Amino acid sequence: MIVTRRWLVCVALTACDPFGATTLEAPRDAGGGAAVGVDAGDAGAGGGADGGPTPDAGPEDAGPKKRIFVSAGGKDGDLLFQAKVVDSSFTGNGVEAGDLLCQTEAKLGGLTGTFRAWLSISGVDAISRFTDTGPRYSVLGVKILPKVGAAPLSAVPNVQGVPLGAGRLVWTGTGANGRIVNEGTICGGWREAVPTVRGIVGDPTATDDRWTHTKESACSPTSAHLYCIEE
Repeated sequence: MIVTRRWLVCVALTACDPFGATTLEAPRDAGGGAAVGVDAGDAGAGGGADGGPTPDAGPEDAGPKKRIFVSAGGKDGDLLFQAKVVDSSFTGNGVEAGDLLCQTEAKLGGLTGTFRAWLSISGVDAISRFTDTGPRYSVLGVKILPKVGAAPLSAVPNVQGVPLGAGRLVWTGTGANGRIVNEGTICGGWREAVPTVRGIVGDPTATDDRWTHTKESACSPTSAHLYCIEE
């Protein structure tokens, strides 16, 4: 089995981004220094007096805001192997492996809460994994998803609140309805990383159905990210 292993160091040690970013830092709060930067596309039509994004305000936004981010490091389709690198005692399935990778990165980024990967597997659709399907926000408080499963309002950012550049891919195995596309497009249950096995990927910069279903991609050597959504 051909497996691209060089992403494992990113997951297990630093959650680095092999395309550019090298480390993760927890977002600074208002009293801790300058705010983490954010692309203009992530700010929406509005903007604060200092040119930064203005968090949405309204009745539905009352209370704690649950977050969404895109994982930093690219990963091949064998998420199970990579989860075992992080935790050698891990015995879960492919989507649970994605959850472990998301939770590990959230912790590295200073986030509390439970984060799950937006992934489908045979018998389990991505949308069914979330009991709270309300809106989700970036770590900077900008609304990204009007509800879980809906197309994003702007590019999905990383754990620092910064959107990824063009050309990135995200493993999903999931169609626009939040359900598995077919059993032949989930990298063998997120257990295989070979060129002959395929997986559905999404585009984290898209604001239509392509956010979760852009195309099929070989499960190796493709390196794709994960959508990590707080439950």
